[in-house]
Amino acid sequence: DHDYFGVSKRVRDCGGIPVAGTTEVLVKRAATGGTFISGVGTCGLVHECPWCDSKMRAGRAREIQEAVDAVRAIDGAAHHLTLTVPHGKRTRLKKVLAGRDAGWRMIARDGGASWDKLKRRIGWLGCYIAEEITCSVDSAGPSWHPHMHVMIFTRAELEAEDMAALVRYVPRRWGDGVESAGLARPLGRIGVSLDV
Repeated sequence: DHDYFGVSKRVRDCGGIPVAGTTEVLVKRAATGGTFISGVGTCGLVHECPWCDSKMRAGRAREIQEAVDAVRAIDGAAHHLTLTVPHGKRTRLKKVLAGRDAGWRMIARDGGASWDKLKRRIGWLGCYIAEEITCSVDSAGPSWHPHMHVMIFTRAELEAEDMAALVRYVPRRWGDGVESAGLARPLGRIGVSLDV
């Protein structure tokens, strides 16, 4: 039953219900060598469904690489920020997603003048956000693992003091947002990781 996973019926049925009017459900080989099932519907909810999300990742990887190449062509830099919401076996997907959304909102939208000042300081060009959701299941039930991967593009490599300012700002704001959604505050690199 879909309540077990805490997801909608649409996500639960993803890849398991024949498309209307389909007379055959077939396993086919893709041109890339992999296999896929044809004749079944998918939900298309890439931010809720781990199966649809994984299909979208390949296309996103190409887009991200193109953006990184373009920024490096102008001597800019890319920094990979990973944001994770603390969760437990019994935490519903809807609540975890609310924590993720509140955390990012606290960083980027509700940051106000301090966010604008930080962006000017680090030479902010923009960012690319990819959301990833995985699910593991054991005898205790499902456990959802949503992450935000944010590629931050800057005009140049960050100086040590600029990186330090970013590292001070992001975890504090992320934690404030996640807590405001009723979840535990992320601790250290478990909740926020920044790679250059």
